[in-house]
Amino acid sequence: MRRVLFVLFVLTLTLIVSGCSLMFYGDVNGNWKIREDRADDHSALLASMEAAQMLRIPDLIDVTEDGARYELTVNESDFAFFEGFTTKVKSYSDQGYLGPTIKMRRGSTFYPTITNNLSERTTVHWHGLEVTGENDGAMGSIALVYPGESKTYELAVDQHASTIWYHPHAMGTTATQVYEGLAGMMIIEDEIIENIDLPTDYGVNDIPLVLQAKLFDGQGNLHYGHTGGHGGDIEHAMNAAPSVPGGEMDMEKQKMTYLLFEDRAGPNRITTEGFLIMTNGQYAPYLEVKNELIRFRTLNGSNHGIMDVSLSDGSPLQVIGTDGGLLEAPQEKDFFEVVAGQRFEVIVDLSDKQIGDQVDLIANGQVVLTLRVTEDAPVKGEVPEDLVTITAFEPYDNQQVTHKYILDNDMINNKPFSHTVPNEVFVKDQIYYFEVVNRSFENHSFHIHNSQFLVVEKNGRKVDYKEIGWKDTIYLRPEESMILQVQFRFTGDYMYHCHILMHEENGMMGMFRVVD
Repeated sequence: MRRVLFVLFVLTLTLIVSGCSLMFYGDVNGNWKIREDRADDHSALLASMEAAQMLRIPDLIDVTEDGARYELTVNESDFAFFEGFTTKVKSYSDQGYLGPTIKMRRGSTFYPTITNNLSERTTVHWHGLEVTGENDGAMGSIALVYPGESKTYELAVDQHASTIWYHPHAMGTTATQVYEGLAGMMIIEDEIIENIDLPTDYGVNDIPLVLQAKLFDGQGNLHYGHTGGHGGDIEHAMNAAPSVPGGEMDMEKQKMTYLLFEDRAGPNRITTEGFLIMTNGQYAPYLEVKNELIRFRTLNGSNHGIMDVSLSDGSPLQVIGTDGGLLEAPQEKDFFEVVAGQRFEVIVDLSDKQIGDQVDLIANGQVVLTLRVTEDAPVKGEVPEDLVTITAFEPYDNQQVTHKYILDNDMINNKPFSHTVPNEVFVKDQIYYFEVVNRSFENHSFHIHNSQFLVVEKNGRKVDYKEIGWKDTIYLRPEESMILQVQFRFTGDYMYHCHILMHEENGMMGMFRVVD
C-alpha cells in the first residue's frame, strides 16, 4: 500500500508540473484518490508499479585482455520501466536501457568503437578514467560521433581498481541523452584488489546499481515536464518555442532546452522530490540473494540530485570505496550520500538473515531495491579490516592555493564557456591546489576530467583525505568550499564543470589544457 500511495503522490506532482489534466486528487483527509473519469486510464499502470520485478543486471563485457576490442553501439529503443508500458529511450549495445558493464584491467589497453545509430550526434566520455585528451570523449569536434559514423578510442588503463562509468558529453544533448538512458558502468581491476577478499561474483554478490531520478506521465512514458522552479510547463514551452528556417525547432533541442532539473538548497530528498528513483531502469525491483556479504557498486546516474542511501532495518552499511577506488579501511555508516555522477562501493552484511527474510535499500525515502534471502550461503564471509593504502601526491601542509573556482550564476569564475580557448594551462605531473567555492543560492557539483584528486580542506578546515578517498566529483551546498590536491598525468584538452547536467548544458563549464 505504501508503494501505491507514493506512486500516486509522484504522478500527481508530475501531472501538475506538466500542465496535463489531473488524474489524481487529495481528499479532505489527505488521501490520494484516482479521479473516477480517469481511473480506467491508470489502474493497469498502478498495478504494474505494485508488482515488483526482478532486478535487471546489465551484461558484463570482459575486456581485461590487452588489446581487446568491443563495439559499443548507440541505439534508440522501446523500453518498459513498468511492465506492459513502453516508452522511447536510448541504450548502448542493444541493452534496451543503459549499457553493459565493461570490465578492464590496469596495464592493458582497450579499443572501444562507438557506432552511432541515433539521428543526432553523440560522444562517449569515460567518466573517472585518466586518459589522453583525444580519448577523453568530451572536448571539441575530435570527440563527436555523427549519425551513421563510428569512432575508435584507445584507452590505456593506468589507475587504481575502481568503479567508473561512461555517458554522452556532446554539448547541447548531454542532458537528454543521459536522461533517456545512455549510461553504463566500468570496472577497473588490478593486482592489489585481486588479493583482497571481497565479493566478486558479478550479478550474484557483486551488483551494479544505477540509481536515477525520473519523471513519468500517466501512461508510463518518460517525461520531460518538470522545470525546477523556472516556471511554465513543457507543452506550453514547446508550443511557444521559436521556429527555425525550414521548420519548427527540433524536438530533441526542445527537450534539451526545457529539461531543467535543478538542485535546490535543503535536505537531500528535496533534490529528487516528485521523482521516482529507478534502479537499473526499474521501479523498486527485488533481488534474490544468499545470506552472505553483498557488494553494491552504486552510481547516482541522475541528471541532478543527491541521495542518502540506507537499509530499512537500520543495519549499518560498510562503505569500502568511492569514485577513484577503495578506501584504506571499511567505514561503517548508517547511510551514505551519493551525488549525481559519483560512485560508492558498499557492502551489506546479510549473514545474520534467515531464508525468507528481506530488507529494503532506501534512497531519499524511496525503496529502490528489496533484498530477498532465498538461500543459505555455505560461507558467510567477513568484511576485510584493511583494504588499500592511499598516498597523497605530496604531504599536505597548508600549501598555497594555485587556482580558485567560484560557482555562481550558472558560470564558473563568471566566465562564459569557450570550447576553443583554455581557461588554464597545466603542466603534466605537477601538483596543484584548487579551491572550489559555491557562491550560489543553490547546490552545485564540480567534476574534473583526467584526474582522481584528494579533498584536503572543507570550509576552511583540514579533513582526512584518506577517509574521503579518491574523488573526481564533489558536491557543494551554498557557501561551502573545498580545497583539492590535483595532479594530471596525461596531456590534452579537458573540461571541468558542474555535474548537474542542465547547469553544464547552460555553460557552467571550463576548458583546460595539460602540456608536457
